[in-house]
Amino acid sequence: MRLKTQLTAMSSQDEFARWAKVRRTHDKKVVELESLSTFSLPPSLPPSFPYPISTNDLGKDASIATHRATFDSRAGGVRWLLTTGLRIFLQFWCSKAPIFWLPEGWVPGVVEWGLCFPRAPRGSVSIQVWSFAVGQVVSVLMVLAVWVYAQVVLLRRKRVAVPMQAEKKKM
Repeated sequence: MRLKTQLTAMSSQDEFARWAKVRRTHDKKVVELESLSTFSLPPSLPPSFPYPISTNDLGKDASIATHRATFDSRAGGVRWLLTTGLRIFLQFWCSKAPIFWLPEGWVPGVVEWGLCFPRAPRGSVSIQVWSFAVGQVVSVLMVLAVWVYAQVVLLRRKRVAVPMQAEKKKM
């Protein structure tokens, strides 16, 4: 970051030697950073080398990439289990239990059948319908919250951008 700010502060035409030196240093650091964050076969191995490859053969960079990939896949699996997996389990386990009952004659028969779909007793709301409705409400609230946040940020930017005019003193 420091090298990047130095590069932008210098003129490549006026201070070419110094600018070229900082540019070379910056490029070396960028290549070094990219080598830490990417995984590739060492040049000594042919491209058709059979997998799996031992991380001892590939060095520190491969070890970091392997640990990062393992962590990402495990974290994604845990996140899926805690969100989608839990919802699917609850919908399966409680599919015959009503979430709540509707007053008799409150809605037409076809709507009553749709609200209890697929396995809840007629005249009730099933967990599938209820979780769908809750998901839609949460989705709308999230869009609304993002819109409100964007409006607040825009108002703050307008307030900062408008210069204050000095008040004239009356004599």
